[in-house]
Amino acid sequence: MKGRFFLLNLRTIKTSLYSKYTFMDFSFITPILKTPALTGIILLIVGLLMSKFPPKKINGIYGYRTKKSIKSEEAWDFSQKFGAIKMIEAGAWLVLLSLTGYIINFNLKYELIVGFGLTILFSIYPILYTERATKSKFKNSEN
Repeated sequence: MKGRFFLLNLRTIKTSLYSKYTFMDFSFITPILKTPALTGIILLIVGLLMSKFPPKKINGIYGYRTKKSIKSEEAWDFSQKFGAIKMIEAGAWLVLLSLTGYIINFNLKYELIVGFGLTILFSIYPILYTERATKSKFKNSEN
């Protein structure tokens, strides 16, 4: 009987210590927080890197490359700066909007729809606005 009591106490102590000092509990992070927040952080980092270290010349490896941006060196420089700013904006909005998961409790299905919807919307946002700005600024240089 004493042996069993000792084993039971060890299990109880181990269980209570584990539940009391658990630091790996991510149950508070819902899907509406995970996907947009991580995408927002990535967009922020890439936008900051592109604004700090923009590509100097037109290349096929690094930078915002579209048909409009590679037409001239001037269009290239403009689209790099403008695209970086829009990426930073999109990333900041995604991170801020993902914090709504702390305030509003959605059904899991709606959290996934809202989370992925925000991610897709704000991932497309920098491309659309950069293309529009490049087109309007360099409409005279089109062939």
